[in-house]
Amino acid sequence: MRVSSAALPAALLVALLSGGLCQRSYVYPRREAPKAPLEPLGAPLPAPSLTGCASRCGVQPRCAAFQLSGGLCRLFAPPAPTEEEPGGPLGPDLPPAPLPAGPLHLLTSTSATYLYSGRRWRTTALLERALPRSAAVAACNSLRPTGHLPVIHSAEKNAHVRSVLTPSGRDGWLGMATADLPPYGFWDDHSPLDWTNWDGVTSPESPEPNGYAMNDTLPVDAAAMDPAGLWYDTSSRLENVPLCDQQLG
Repeated sequence: MRVSSAALPAALLVALLSGGLCQRSYVYPRREAPKAPLEPLGAPLPAPSLTGCASRCGVQPRCAAFQLSGGLCRLFAPPAPTEEEPGGPLGPDLPPAPLPAGPLHLLTSTSATYLYSGRRWRTTALLERALPRSAAVAACNSLRPTGHLPVIHSAEKNAHVRSVLTPSGRDGWLGMATADLPPYGFWDDHSPLDWTNWDGVTSPESPEPNGYAMNDTLPVDAAAMDPAGLWYDTSSRLENVPLCDQQLG
């Protein structure tokens, strides 16, 4: 517990039918991000479009905003927290480095569109805000078509969901309520718990689910996924990234 097909090349058609083709996309608002506090993240990279620049930001865990100027993509991150020593702050309290002129865009979500079990799905991680589970459910329900927290029955599906979460380095909600006794979890859609990926790696001496549950004061009643795709049980009152599944056809 942690608080048209005929025109497609044959190989591509096989990949589509087998569910092996995963297309990632990146969504960002067309408004300027805050001017500060942000720090440049590495050297500028070539990018042909805002979408391409957003994709570069999406695969960099610390990236929170990006800028495209003159065909170069600049990535920005929040400043690292200042460490302190017994005698006071480590180093002078300097303002953030000046940013190049031009609009900045916030990275607000990453998504993957893929085929799974003969149907087309899109899973989206809403990165702009971490939310309690009830608010995450409402955020997914507000999408069109309506989305819901992920229900996972295979390693393949787990990998698809993980692909949109890993770049953020954050944890996301699953569509599962948990309990202290077997089978430990119940999917929101009442489907069977026939495949699991509980975290037995981080703390082998106290594996999930229910690891460290006795040390917590909040109710342990929900499941979440970490950036490695491992599951753990936690409190629905805590805040994680909304992970939203949408069936597209």
